Amino acid sequence: MTRTLVLLLLPFFVNCQNKGSLLNTNFYQELPFEVIRDKILVPVTIQGETYKFILDSGGKLDISKRLQDKFNFEKLGTMKVSGVNGISITIDKVKIPLVQLGDLKFQDYPAMVSGFTDKYPGECLEADGMIGRDFLKDLILHMDMTNKQVILTDQAAKIPANVAATEPLKMYYEGGLPYITLRMNQKVKVKTCIDTGSPKVFSFKTKSVEQLKKKKGIDKKNIYTIHSKASMGISAQAPKASDAYIVYVDSLRIGSARFDTFYTDITLKSRSRVGSGLLKYGTLTMDFISDKFYFTPYDSHPKVLRRSSPGIQFSVDKNNITIAGLYELDTIKKSKIKMDDVVEAINGVEYLNLSDSELCTMYQNPLDWNTMPSEISFKIRSKDGTVRTVMLPKLPY
Repeated sequence: MTRTLVLLLLPFFVNCQNKGSLLNTNFYQELPFEVIRDKILVPVTIQGETYKFILDSGGKLDISKRLQDKFNFEKLGTMKVSGVNGISITIDKVKIPLVQLGDLKFQDYPAMVSGFTDKYPGECLEADGMIGRDFLKDLILHMDMTNKQVILTDQAAKIPANVAATEPLKMYYEGGLPYITLRMNQKVKVKTCIDTGSPKVFSFKTKSVEQLKKKKGIDKKNIYTIHSKASMGISAQAPKASDAYIVYVDSLRIGSARFDTFYTDITLKSRSRVGSGLLKYGTLTMDFISDKFYFTPYDSHPKVLRRSSPGIQFSVDKNNITIAGLYELDTIKKSKIKMDDVVEAINGVEYLNLSDSELCTMYQNPLDWNTMPSEISFKIRSKDGTVRTVMLPKLPY
C-alpha cells in the first residue's frame, strides 16, 4: 500500500440529513490546543473520555474507526465522500449522543467514520477525529496561536477587543463551506475557502491559476509548475500525476492586512483557500452568527516566511521515500529523476526501510530545507535498480 508524506488534507464534503443541536446558550468557552504538523488539535469529550480532534472549518464531524469499535454508535447508513484530490470513497455514518468541548454540549450529531486517523499519515497526528463546520454554525470561533487557545462563544462582546477593531470580511457559504473574497495584486478578486484543517497560508485552486494565466491576470513568469501526485485526501489513494502551481504574488489583502511579495502554497484541484498557516501572522476569528471573518495581524504588513525547496516532493511506498512531485526546472530535467524513484539517502543520511515509528517522526518533523546547504545531495535508485548521487540546488519556493 502506498503512503504519503504530504500532509493529509481533510475538507471533504457531504450532505448530512440528520442535524444535532447545541444545548448551551450565553456561553464563553476557552480551550487549549496543541499543534502537530500545523494541525490544530483540541480536547473533545465523548462518553466521559477525552480525545484529541482536529479543528477543521472545511470538514464535518468525523471519528476514528477505533472510537466506533469501542462505543458502537448507532449507524445511520453509508455515504460517499470526496477528498481534495477528487477521489471518492464510501464510509459509514453514525450518530453520537453527546460530544463535549469543555462545558459545551452538542447532542445527537451525525459523524462520519472515515478512518483517516487510523492509518498513515493520519495516525501520526495522534488524533481520533475531527470537529468541523457543523459544530461552528451557531457560534463565534477565535483562534490564537501565541496563546495556543481557542475561544468559542455566542457573544460578540466577549471576543478580544483588538478583533472588534479589525476590518471584517463578509463570510458567505457554498455547499456549507465558509468563503471570503480576497484581493490579489490590487485588481484580482479570489473566492477563497476558510479551511482551518489546512496548513496553508494561501493557495489557489489549480484551474484558477490556469484561467488567470489565460486572461493575463497573473504574469506567466510568476507561475511555477510542479508535476505532482502528492496531494492525497481522505481516500489515502494516490491520484494520477497532474500539474499544480506555485505563484509569486506582489500583494494579497486580507482585511486590513497586506501580504507583500511572497510565494503561495502549492495549488489544489478543489478550491483556493487560507488555512491555519495564517495563525503564524495573526489571530483568526470566524463569526458564524453575523457572517464575518476577521484576520487580526500582529503586523499590518506580515512577511511570509520564505521556504526553500530542492524542486521535488516525496511520498512513501513500502516504508521507503519515493518521488511524488517534480518541479518543471532545468535542474530537475538534467538530474533525470523520475516519478516513483526511491530516495535512499539525503545529505548522507539513509532513509531506507523506515519503521512505522520513524515514518511518523519524519511526518511530524519534516525535513527543513532552509537549514541545509545551498546544494543538497540525493542518493536515487531508479526503477531499473541503478543507483546514483544527484546534487540539487535549493530554490526560494
